[in-house]
Amino acid sequence: MEGNGHFPDWGKDTNDRLAAAKKRALAQKQKAKKVSAAVARMKKERGLDQKEETDKKPTHFDLGPFLKAFKRFLTCNGETRSRIRIDLKEH
Repeated sequence: MEGNGHFPDWGKDTNDRLAAAKKRALAQKQKAKKVSAAVARMKKERGLDQKEETDKKPTHFDLGPFLKAFKRFLTCNGETRSRIRIDLKEH
């Protein structure tokens, strides 16, 4: 109860382990980021650095799929639209 026994440091070094794990993770990220200038230039020329473009947040909301579905919904007959509305409410 007072910390004496087989494992006197049980639970006391978890912060040190956590800090060490964070340090290792940061070091791994830094290693991954280091790329020579020549390799980076070659990737850019060949178009292999597309990762940057896909990671960006979209600047707008695409209404095309919604409008297409809405037009299809309106072209259905009344019974079908009623059935679709009921299904949407249930799920």
